[in-house]
Amino acid sequence: MTITNGKYAGRTGTVDSNVHQRAVDFPGEWSNGYHVNLDSDETITVRWDQVEAAG
Repeated sequence: MTITNGKYAGRTGTVDSNVHQRAVDFPGEWSNGYHVNLDSDETITVRWDQVEAAG
């Protein structure tokens, strides 16, 4: 998958799990999202609307 916006826009990785917590680009709000293992070996949390399937 590819991150579509925010600090990590354009980066690719693999969704690890569904979560309900604060995301890296929206630290002041709780939202549904994903833990993503980036190809650079970082793990981040992003909202559902910040990713698109690789294709």
